[in-house]
Order: sequence, then structure tokens, then C-alpha cells
Amino acid sequence: MSPGTISVWILVLWISCCELEPACGREYQLRITHPDGTGFRSESVLEDAEGHQQIEGEIRQSYKEGGTLILYYKAGPDGYRSRYTYETGPPPKLTNGTLSIKRIGANALKSSVG
Repeated sequence: MSPGTISVWILVLWISCCELEPACGREYQLRITHPDGTGFRSESVLEDAEGHQQIEGEIRQSYKEGGTLILYYKAGPDGYRSRYTYETGPPPKLTNGTLSIKRIGANALKSSVG
């Protein structure tokens, strides 16, 4: 395979796994999905009346061992905040079109890692 072929293949892979949608005004929504479906990242950028931008996002990654790591984050003029959760067992089932998420604190997650 030539280097040109590899570059084109990567470009096609990137386009097929990424969605960028402009929203009202100067806002956008971005969604990147892992090619094998094990994870995704979604992000929204909003601008308030004073011109400050705020980013809100979610990263969700499933592991073959049966767990799913979920990270919610928010960054803006007031600083950066995030919440982490880790779910074990089979993938969650939808109840009335929504997911039931159990949350653990960041300190509990840090202490379980080591």
C-alpha cells in the first residue's frame, strides 16, 4: 500500500465517524463515534450574550471486560467541571427511551485506580 492510499483511507475513516452540525448563531455540535461502535464523544459549544463561550461534552467508552466509562465535562468562564461514572455489567437497557446511570464521585474513581 502506498502512503497516498493510507492517507486517503484515514480521511475517509474520519469523515464517516464524525458529524459536525452548526446550530443557531455561533454555536456548533460535534459527535465523533469510534468505528467499532465501542465509544463516542459529543460536544456542544455555546456563546452567551456577553461573548463568552461554554463547552459541554460527554465521552462514553465501553470495554470488552464489560464496563463503560462515562465522562461529562463543562468548561467556560467559570472554570472546568467534570463528572465521571463507571458502570459494570451488560450494556444498559433503555427505559422509556432514557438510560439509567449510576454515578460515583471522582474521589471514589481515583481511589479504585490506585
